[in-house]
Amino acid sequence: MNTSKRSSLSARLGWPEPVGIPNRSTLERFFAWYVHLNIPYETISNLESNVLVRTAEEVVDSVLANFGGHCVEHGLLLVALLKENAFDARFTSADLTDHTIKRSTPMASTFALVRLGDEMIACEPYFTPVMLTVPPSGRFTQGRYAVERIDETHILFQVYRGDTLVAEELIHEDSTLEMRRQAFEERYQTFSPFGVITPYYQTRKPHRIAIYYAPQEDRFLVQDKQTYYIEEHDIARCSWIPEHIRVRIPEVAIRSRREREASIAFLRRGVFNPFYKAVETRRMQQQRAP
Repeated sequence: MNTSKRSSLSARLGWPEPVGIPNRSTLERFFAWYVHLNIPYETISNLESNVLVRTAEEVVDSVLANFGGHCVEHGLLLVALLKENAFDARFTSADLTDHTIKRSTPMASTFALVRLGDEMIACEPYFTPVMLTVPPSGRFTQGRYAVERIDETHILFQVYRGDTLVAEELIHEDSTLEMRRQAFEERYQTFSPFGVITPYYQTRKPHRIAIYYAPQEDRFLVQDKQTYYIEEHDIARCSWIPEHIRVRIPEVAIRSRREREASIAFLRRGVFNPFYKAVETRRMQQQRAP
């Protein structure tokens, strides 16, 4: 089988050599390299290209253009890189519960599950970049992390701060990338009365900071150690956002505001004529014309 096209993904991102025999040691080395790429979390490039979930090749193009991708794209890229280097890896999704902000979201985070003989390794590619052994039964702890096998298709991943549980993710081992794509289509379709609910950009270190468009207020919301609103002119002072991304936020916000206005019009008057219906109407009118 010709793998030159797939193998070029690793080379394009700077991996210098073949990984070698897939085992725990080579996986640790490869995963450490991937984490240190520090691929940004951003959705600006998605909004500009109008693609909710891009392919691994498209994400590499984005990274080389000094952008990045959202968590699903981080996960699918890692899986693609692992597969092209002979690892038995697959994409899975998890329900995320943040105990700090008391919020739970189904199918909201991503893991790569890697099979090494009889051993399974769970790799979290972005939010808490770590790889942990999944026990065949019971519970496994490593520092501030814990992994527990719940049943044949569910794995619980937990993050602690001291003795306090701060987050947990229920991995659906039988989930697929196609299921996640479908969730994106349902949650983030162009016409949505809930507006844009993914961040334009967020950091991982020294702690998580994110900027969103908040359609309820028609303002920008920053989620830091505290959550607060800012105006468009304040974005220029957000030095934690790289300049080439920061200057694009007002541009993509135009689309966010249009979606908000369309949603408001629909909720007030039910004004919503899908494009496919408009096309059908024009076609029928043309057929009737003498």
